[in-house]
Amino acid sequence: MHVALVMEADEQGHRAFFLQALRDLDLVDSVTVVDESGGTFAEARETLGPKLLGTHHELSEGLAAATPDLAIVSLIAAHAPSAVRRCLEAGCHVMVEKPACTHPDQFAELVDLAEANDRHLIVPLARRLSPWVQDARRIFASGALGRAYALRGAVIADQTRIWPAHGQRDWTFERSLAGGGHLVWLGIHWLDMMTYITESPVVEVQAMTGVVGGAPIDVEDLALVNLRFANGAYGSLVSGYLLDKPYQIDLSLWGSEGWLRFGESDRHVLEWHSTSPGLADVADRRIAYSGPSFRNYTPWIERTLRACLGEPPPITGAEALTALRVVHAAYESADSGRTIRL
Repeated sequence: MHVALVMEADEQGHRAFFLQALRDLDLVDSVTVVDESGGTFAEARETLGPKLLGTHHELSEGLAAATPDLAIVSLIAAHAPSAVRRCLEAGCHVMVEKPACTHPDQFAELVDLAEANDRHLIVPLARRLSPWVQDARRIFASGALGRAYALRGAVIADQTRIWPAHGQRDWTFERSLAGGGHLVWLGIHWLDMMTYITESPVVEVQAMTGVVGGAPIDVEDLALVNLRFANGAYGSLVSGYLLDKPYQIDLSLWGSEGWLRFGESDRHVLEWHSTSPGLADVADRRIAYSGPSFRNYTPWIERTLRACLGEPPPITGAEALTALRVVHAAYESADSGRTIRL
């Protein structure tokens, strides 16, 4: 398969992981890199080696040089929608780095275009593929926990990225470029996981956001979000840059017949308890995980490539749009002091 990788030097989020995945996956035969500035070409040559088919400053030239099966767009959020549109109009499936836009209405137009052209539009909310998320989804779907009552999540990252040693903050701390702060960059993973595990969308959002660390930024470094799900469950999320080094993460779910939790005390362990009659012989169970870091995007890109060949995608454009709408409903709630209904 041939992949077009559309990048810019100032967007460094997961670029290295994308390049490494394209280098390592046998499904990828060749890669064309597009960057208006050319600032990523040297890194692409070093990482991709013989798989690099060519480099182009113009997107139209890159798309015309060799028809891509997939375009991966890794741009600053404010710059992404126009590039995604051009790739979809050229007939490519597209994977676009989150948050992919500065407002969900921009992304909604792209979802409509992708669906009209029978193309996949994929946002790498890659936590979905974490083994513990897959197990939690399976356990809940089995009925072992009964009806969902409540969920609680936390994703806490480091303040050092707000106060970098070189003194230059990246684009994720500028509202005009990112559309928001921690919640749209990292908290969105947890919002997506909650709906993915329970297979139930969010219908109401209450939130408070702020800059508790004192940085001169116009996006939040902390968000506290309350949720109500269509299945009647309630949820809460703490999402913020609060540490000296990353990360503290956890997720808990309580149901009518049991509970599960992951990440307590930062252990990579999923624990669950069930009072279901069929599981009464062993009420408490435990699964420990080891292996690649959650930041390994290779499995996600492999699933994305396989979706281009006809397999189910790891996420649909509509599902990614749902997560973006929840994030921006939280921002609206924080700004207005109201509960936002979706």
